[in-house]
Amino acid sequence: MNQKQVLIGRSTQTPIENKKRREVVVPGRPSQDFILTARCRIMKVDGRITISATDLPGDPGGTYAWDTDSDKLRLVNKTGSTLVVEALMMPSSARDGEIITVTRTGRDGGKKSKTISVTVAKISFKPSPRQHYGYDDYDTPLIQDDDHVSIKSNSETFIGVKIEGGALGTDFSFVPDDAKVCTVDAAPDKSEFDLRIQAKSWQKKATVLRAKMKCSASTVCAALNLNVYAEKVVKVLVAKVANNAFSATALIYPNADYAGHQTLANEKLKEGVVRFDLKNFTTDNSVVHVDFGKNIDGALIFDINSQGGLEFDLISASMNSNEPDQYRVAIIKKMRSYYYLDRPARKGDTSISVRGNNVFKAIMPLGKGQSLENIDVISTSGNIATLAKPLNFDHASGEPLEFPAVAWSTDPIIITEDASTLDITKWTILHEVGHSALELQDIVDLTNFMNFHVGTTDNRLRYCPRESRYTPGVKENQWETIPRPLPKPPVK
Repeated sequence: MNQKQVLIGRSTQTPIENKKRREVVVPGRPSQDFILTARCRIMKVDGRITISATDLPGDPGGTYAWDTDSDKLRLVNKTGSTLVVEALMMPSSARDGEIITVTRTGRDGGKKSKTISVTVAKISFKPSPRQHYGYDDYDTPLIQDDDHVSIKSNSETFIGVKIEGGALGTDFSFVPDDAKVCTVDAAPDKSEFDLRIQAKSWQKKATVLRAKMKCSASTVCAALNLNVYAEKVVKVLVAKVANNAFSATALIYPNADYAGHQTLANEKLKEGVVRFDLKNFTTDNSVVHVDFGKNIDGALIFDINSQGGLEFDLISASMNSNEPDQYRVAIIKKMRSYYYLDRPARKGDTSISVRGNNVFKAIMPLGKGQSLENIDVISTSGNIATLAKPLNFDHASGEPLEFPAVAWSTDPIIITEDASTLDITKWTILHEVGHSALELQDIVDLTNFMNFHVGTTDNRLRYCPRESRYTPGVKENQWETIPRPLPKPPVK
């Protein structure tokens, strides 16, 4: 009914046609009848339509008054031949649930009333249990226009559609702005359903899906952002490394199967159209033995500004890989990461200088023995670190400044088990590879796998920008940041 012109209430009297003037004349008295027309009878919440009443030919001069008992509508004007109807924010309880009455008063004072029913509909997009990739609500669940859906190039996904008010999917057209990016299946004759979206071949491309009324294609009832990406596949080789001659290096989880974590990991990281291919270094998943960690507690000594140092080089040499695009990861028990002073620092100094050209801002222990003290690095410039308070002791050149790291994104990536659960260690692999392979920053978000410290509550990959941990004022859109390969041609 809503797709066609609606003509309601023609006169049942027998007219006489005046062929010369082409008017319809009713014998005896002027007609009280009229024509009621509505091009659209389905309207979106917070939308508007027009309804018109027209005198029959040969009986001009009628006046019109409009009224409704509906609490879902507002009549902009209650008199005149054309009515503007505005929908409020609540959908109808059923199709044709809102009744509008119009009364015509003829020249002779005679009155005739007619009614027309309309439907106030609301369309919502939502994640579907059948979706293959991601759905990001942009942290604004009550605002739908900023939601984003990710789709793998040359693949498909599903989104959920819910229509309230009594309208059905067939009352609407679901159309992408750019059909060269995606195509969308026709909606079924249902109020709630999954809608299939098929992406075409793109490295990275976006468009907007709009739900439009069929009776008025210019009326958009809902919109959803579609993002097509070529899938980023990351190959990772994981070795468990210990020194069998030194018991302090014995692994906490020597039997852990890190490659087996990829199924759970990919279920989360598919949101960004990313897939990890994890392999264990040894075919029998055994521990690799390397001669390192002979200090008092068996920790790997990692020289931050020397690309790891001598013990790190021993581990790197033990992990040969024949695949140049594979990221190597070494799991060890514990590690101590150091900067070293490149010149003496005196009691009362408010800055220190280290070897190399990098210092993190953090609270760190400086020195050893009786001169050991905690310092707070509040700003850095090259190898110069400015301190929150003056030094309490003198420190010689070469003394260590320990940074509390549990992992480093080197080659190979180093990750420690110490003070971590097995689950945290598994996710830390992906986090550290995320820096290198996905070019992602440490961010502040306990639900994201790139959160800057361990202990996340979820491991998502987001379109909605995340706050950078170490670059104040900067936010990162992870889906868009990830480098994408050229898309593969579609499978025929």
